[in-house]
Amino acid sequence: MNASDPLLSAVGLTVEITLADGSRLRPVMDATVSVCEGTSAAIVGRSGSGKTSLASVLGLLNTGFSGSYRFRGQDPRDLSDRRLSEMRARDVGFVFQNFSLMAHLNATANVAVAAQYAGHNRADAVKRARTSLSMVGLGNRAEAFPRQLSGGEQQRVAIARALVSEPRLVVADEPTGALDLDTGDDVFRLLLDGVRNLGTTLVVVTHDPTRAGSCDRVLTMDRGRLSESCT
Repeated sequence: MNASDPLLSAVGLTVEITLADGSRLRPVMDATVSVCEGTSAAIVGRSGSGKTSLASVLGLLNTGFSGSYRFRGQDPRDLSDRRLSEMRARDVGFVFQNFSLMAHLNATANVAVAAQYAGHNRADAVKRARTSLSMVGLGNRAEAFPRQLSGGEQQRVAIARALVSEPRLVVADEPTGALDLDTGDDVFRLLLDGVRNLGTTLVVVTHDPTRAGSCDRVLTMDRGRLSESCT
């Protein structure tokens, strides 16, 4: 893959879902987009417009699509399940609205697990986890369990987890949706700073146009159709 090539690119990407009653839904229709390394792109749109469905393909969580999609020049449908899992663990970090932390693990362990999945041994994973937590301002909360952390702190742990292995891509799905306005602003800035400092590419799903405008590009989903907005 040449440095000038996009990290990810889709042409005519369509996602079709068969519902329980046998009817079919297309949350993404004929989407074409490319995102270069080290840049940030926000996907905005109303609830149900297809934002999360598109992000799940871009983040290698869903290979049930038609059309063309390539991540680092590779079509994920050409990879074995094992190879795809390895690529996802090493090259993609995820931040979700509900934090998705493991309640029985402290902050360090929650972050270290992601590093171990990416191939780091336990000692290196723990070292990376502590560094990543310090980067998001939680060095003094490294031993705290999720129940002992505020919502904003839990999302900071989730960001540390997403960045711990310095992935090529971070996909964040409504990362501030469960937070109050001020905390959400702080967390969104932290996410942008984290990926920019590491040179990581960011794709973030958000309903907030102001936060979206902080990204390099704004992509709009409307009833399954993708277009690019001016910022």
